[in-house]
Amino acid sequence: MKSISNTNLVGLTVLNTRPSRQARALGQAIDQSGGQQIAFPALVIQPFFSRLAMTILASGQHFDVVIFVSANAVTVLQRLLSDDARIDSEQRQKVATTLAGLTENTTVIAVGEATANVLRSHGLQPLIPEQGDYRSEALLQLPILQNAAKHKILLVKGEGGRNLLADILRKVGATLSILECYRRLPSNADPQHVSAGLERGVIDIVIVTSIDSAAALLAHFGQEQRRRLLDLPWLVLSERMQQTCRQLGCNNRLLVPAQINQQGIVACLTDWWHNEFSGQID
Repeated sequence: MKSISNTNLVGLTVLNTRPSRQARALGQAIDQSGGQQIAFPALVIQPFFSRLAMTILASGQHFDVVIFVSANAVTVLQRLLSDDARIDSEQRQKVATTLAGLTENTTVIAVGEATANVLRSHGLQPLIPEQGDYRSEALLQLPILQNAAKHKILLVKGEGGRNLLADILRKVGATLSILECYRRLPSNADPQHVSAGLERGVIDIVIVTSIDSAAALLAHFGQEQRRRLLDLPWLVLSERMQQTCRQLGCNNRLLVPAQINQQGIVACLTDWWHNEFSGQID
């Protein structure tokens, strides 16, 4: 039997599958709320700089709007521009001219508070949706994107992923360039500590923040451990992810936070932990 405190997340153990950088901040928030996490990064973020990306950046062109879809998009881009040996001094100057334009007559938009914080650390003041909803649909409600057809827009993102935002921007007539600067790849993390937690029954819920990470997580385990994972509740970030996780075989509750940020995830965990399991559980 596991006792549940009436204070925040005491007694809760979470399997946190976010990539290491993002998992660290979320894990600290869970710890500070009294919970425990088992960290298992299902994916790794690999910097990736295509010839097309280099062409866009070295063009020296001005963009009216630049949208960063994740904190990774900001940090990886900065790292690539600093370290990539393929960028010679002339190209680097052109890139610097392009990026300098972000502070002059350019609107910078962040998808998520974490992304916004990284941009602020670089001296930028990004727009973010007011209600803490960072899905593509909410982003498109920002006033400047209501007139997207009038703007030249740069979308900085990882390779692949959801294309709704890009598709809609093109549909309404925006002049859109896409700069992909990283890839999400399955990690080679050792799953033994997760298997041990599953066998002991100490894991209460799984946090999965992308469809890729859900598939990568399950691929790390054999049939019996996959079954145990699929029998647990999962916290995901959208109704679309709920549908995909059902198709993968999830047969317990699939929670979606009201706000897609760290605070929203912790609040969702807290509500579920106390409302669903007040008292004593096995």
